[in-house]
Amino acid sequence: MTWAHDLPEEPVELYAEIDAGFEVRKVDVFGDGSMTRADAASGSGATWLSLARMPSFEEIAQDPEFLPVRITAEEFERAWARAGDSAAAARGGSATARHGIAWSAFVEAFGERPLVLPDGVFVGSTSADWDSVTAALERSRWDVVVRGNDGSRALSDIREGLMRLSTIKVRPRPDVMLNFFFDDEAVLFDIDLREITDQDAFDQILDVIETLGRAVEKDCVITDEGGRSAPVLTWTRASGRFRLGPSLR
Repeated sequence: MTWAHDLPEEPVELYAEIDAGFEVRKVDVFGDGSMTRADAASGSGATWLSLARMPSFEEIAQDPEFLPVRITAEEFERAWARAGDSAAAARGGSATARHGIAWSAFVEAFGERPLVLPDGVFVGSTSADWDSVTAALERSRWDVVVRGNDGSRALSDIREGLMRLSTIKVRPRPDVMLNFFFDDEAVLFDIDLREITDQDAFDQILDVIETLGRAVEKDCVITDEGGRSAPVLTWTRASGRFRLGPSLR
């Protein structure tokens, strides 16, 4: 909910997870964009769980200072995660984005109810670039498995006749995966927004994209699932940098 007031030390947005009338977790958003959060085990800043039973949604709505809104569990989780990033950044912690883009900004750019498998392509790539892709993956530290009609096998076991029937599954960490699809026309892949749950997960995905972009010497763009949108994220070989495009909200 939003809170209309002139108190600079107080939050302007408040998120709360409520169970049986009591706060379980909460997030406070301040006018300068900083965020704090609290759960039963800990709090940050002046944000701590209330011990009192919360008033009902209807009771809060009667106060003209507050505008309560019901949100989904997924929306709360995104706010909770952003607050964790904000707190870590304030401490100079490890949530700093290695590639200059916050994971939460990337996920939110797809809108409130996105299709969950954004598509990626290395622009101008062809089937001739797959040799460079597989060579780069073989040199990498990532877990790489090829899955075809006859089951899974190591990347080194690929034979040319299998390529059009296979998917390369690249895991830069155990809970994050990029799927590369053999295609005669381009180097294509997708990612899963549900697996991007923290800054490190997002940065690991960007590490893979940058490594393969340098290997094939091509720019990369990521669009929404089905490739209908303008690029949400772009990596350019000339700059060696990622750029976030317009939101799809």
